[in-house]
Parts: sequence; structure tokens; C-alpha cells
Amino acid sequence: MRDIKENKISNNFFNFSTFFNTEILFTKRFSKNDILFKQFLIKHIVTTDEKKLEIREDEIKKIISLPHGETVDSFLSKFCSKRVVIYYGKSKLNPYELSLSIVASYLKIEDRYKIKISDDFYKIFNSEKNDFKLFYLNILLSFSNTISRNLFNLLKSISNEAFLEISLEELKSYLNIEESYDRFFDFEHKILVPALKEIEEFLLYKVEYSKIKESNSKNSKIKGIRFDIIQTADNNREKNLTLLFELFNPFAKNEKLLQEFITKQSFFYSFNYLKRNIEYSLLHSCKNLDSFLIESIEKDYVNTRFKTKFKNFSKQYTLISNLNQNFTSLDDFRDNIFKEIDKKKLSELSILVKFMKSSFQLFRNNFLTNEALNKNEIYKTFYTNFQENNEFTFENKHLLLIAEFNDTCCESYFAIFKK
Repeated sequence: MRDIKENKISNNFFNFSTFFNTEILFTKRFSKNDILFKQFLIKHIVTTDEKKLEIREDEIKKIISLPHGETVDSFLSKFCSKRVVIYYGKSKLNPYELSLSIVASYLKIEDRYKIKISDDFYKIFNSEKNDFKLFYLNILLSFSNTISRNLFNLLKSISNEAFLEISLEELKSYLNIEESYDRFFDFEHKILVPALKEIEEFLLYKVEYSKIKESNSKNSKIKGIRFDIIQTADNNREKNLTLLFELFNPFAKNEKLLQEFITKQSFFYSFNYLKRNIEYSLLHSCKNLDSFLIESIEKDYVNTRFKTKFKNFSKQYTLISNLNQNFTSLDDFRDNIFKEIDKKKLSELSILVKFMKSSFQLFRNNFLTNEALNKNEIYKTFYTNFQENNEFTFENKHLLLIAEFNDTCCESYFAIFKK
């Protein structure tokens, strides 16, 4: 039988914790749409360092899901009336109390909204150093719910410990859900796992948990949780940032600008998310890496760019062929494109395939100095441009072909549409 050890973190310990002495309340209940719009505004500040933005009505509708009968006007009116109250300080005896609205005002002109973010909310997330960041308000306000904030407080406070064992009753009390989730299965899948997933990007170490049972019996009741703190180089944010900088520094026009941008984004996105989008940008940005990379991270191009293009063409034309597969060689990917075209046996493509294959032999034999060949649009599309940009779009009267080679960062894509 494994006993629950006395909780290593006492109330006295927490009295000296910067995180523990930060409490965030909302004067009115924040709905799912409120949270989504708050996250959107945070992302805007972090990526642009601006407190004003202009946005169309249809763009707001893509961010939130309005229930029947509610309009963007009514949503914004309610959102502006809600306030955030934050208590923070070095002790609970004399805490600071900050009450703020997220949006100071908005101006509607036809279908566009000019939104001004409140000064204090802006300062919490902008690039300047201030007391707000000293008390980690930028991190705590980024979470979608109180449970994630409280669990983050707990795990951040034990960073110097190897582990923490805490009874289930005490953990639920700390998360303010004492009377909920009687079944551990529900607590684990609805509370513990989602909260850990949300906060893991903000910790400089990895946290693993295990269940503590009353006995070794398979059906023994779970009495507590053990959190293990795993300090590894992979979880060190500074080292991860250095690795990311090394990827794009040789190709950036403004290294400092991109480094500052990536540093800000590292508070909101995982190392893998940033790495994959940087690698994607290096493959597809052509000669303008800086702006492409910023867009890629903001819009998650590695997962959305080709799929958006594919979706738009699917609305206009008939899909004939679709290939999604991992390739680490552009030549292998090109060979598979040829095979995919051959399989379709379309009269519109027969001459094209023959030309591509013969041109490919010229390409492999380095006959790139042939001016006539380089001026040929088909050759430029499938070889010159494909080689330089790792993607192509080919279109004639009957067909549309799109392809994207992504090496190791994600699947490569190829599609044929009939007009």
C-alpha cells in the first residue's frame, strides 16, 4: 500500500509565491465567445504591439460562434461591459487591486469595427517591461479558465522540487472544484488532462503525473496524484529559442525583429508549433522570409495554407486526384506526381506528361542554361519554380494542378482539378 505523503506545499509556502498571490475574477460570467475574443485580442497585441485594430464583421463571425438572435453589435456591447478584477502583490495582506475592461471602445462604420483596447490590458501583453509582467499577469490572463490558472500556480511554485504528492481532496480544493467530479475518470479527462495540456507551453520543465492508490489492487480507489518535475534541455525555453533562431538567422533580413517576434510567440505556442512553421517558411517564402514567417506563425500555414487553397479550388472545380504523403526528397515527390498523372490517363495530360518526363531528364543533366527551355511555361512551373519555391500551380483550359513539397515538417500535397 502506498501512503499519501503530507502535501509538500503548505499555505505558508504559498504566502511567498508571486503566483499564489495573484487572483483573477470577472465581474460577469465570461462565455466561450468572450474567451475566444479575449484570446484573439491578446494575440493581436503580442503579434503587432498595437492597441488599435480594424476588423470586418464577417471576420469577427469567424472568431466566435454567435447563437441564434445575437448580432456582432450585441456581442461587442456585452463584451465591453464586462470587467476583469485582478488582485496581485507580494503578500495577501496588502495586495494591489486592478479593475479593467478589455476593450475601451469601438466604432462601427458600415460593416467594419475600429476597436481600441484598454490601456492596462494592452500593457499586460505589449513588449514593454512593467510590473504586470513581473507578476506574470500576461501568462495568467492567457488561460481560458480558472482551473488552468490555479494548476499553473501550483506547478510553477514547485519548480525547485523533484515531485509533489497531493491528495485528490486537497487538489480539488485548490482548483475550487471540491463538490464536483466524484468519479476520477471524469476529473482526469475533463479537468486534469486539458489543464495540463493548456499550461505545458508556459512551463520551463515537463510535468508528468501518476495516480496514487489506496492499495496495489487493480480496482483500488485513487486517493491522490503525484506530479513529477522533469528538468531536461528540451524543456528549457531559452535553449529552445536558440535552436529556433539558428533555423532562420542565416536567411532573415532583420534578425532582431524576427527574434523578438519568436520570443513573444513562445509564450503562446509550443516549440514544435514554432519549429514546424519556421521550417515551412524556409521552404516556401521565396525571397521574403521575414513577412512570410510572421504570417505563417499567426495563421499556422503549415496546417492551413495548402488546405485553404485546396478548399477554395474544390468549390470551383471537380477534384480528379489527391495525394497526401510524407516525402523527404523533392525528386521522389516529383516522380510520384508523374505516376499520379499517368494513372489518370487523361487526354489533356498525355502530351504534358511526355514533355515533363523529357524535360526532367534535361533538368537532371543540368541543362538549365538552355534559354529556350527556361522560357517554357511548363518547364518553369514543374522544374524551375518547383525547385526554388517547393510548390507550383499549373493551369490550362481544362485542368488545374497544385503541389506543395514540405520535406519533414508535414505531408506533401498534390491535387488535380478538372474545370
